[in-house]
Amino acid sequence: MPLIPNFEYTMTNFENVKNDKVIYRLVLRNRIQNIGETVHLGKRLKEKETEQIPFDTVEYSLMNNADDNTRKYWESYHIEKHKKEYGDLPPYNRQNGRRLDH
Repeated sequence: MPLIPNFEYTMTNFENVKNDKVIYRLVLRNRIQNIGETVHLGKRLKEKETEQIPFDTVEYSLMNNADDNTRKYWESYHIEKHKKEYGDLPPYNRQNGRRLDH
């Protein structure tokens, strides 16, 4: 049975973020604002689009050995899980994840 990446790491200091491949959640006061995936976490947090999202914590799972499709699969998995639990997308996700056919 494969392990589910479940945002095992947390950071609140965004000064020297490594450019790891990850799936991530941007969280503000314990509420998920955005779920995504990227090949460069440090760069993603500095993008204009991301800077407009209020967050005080980044929760993430390292995916350095995973291919793009695997990262996108787990991003979609967690977006769908959020929708089932809360009835909607996180406030700063504009779209659903990709199709889950991994």
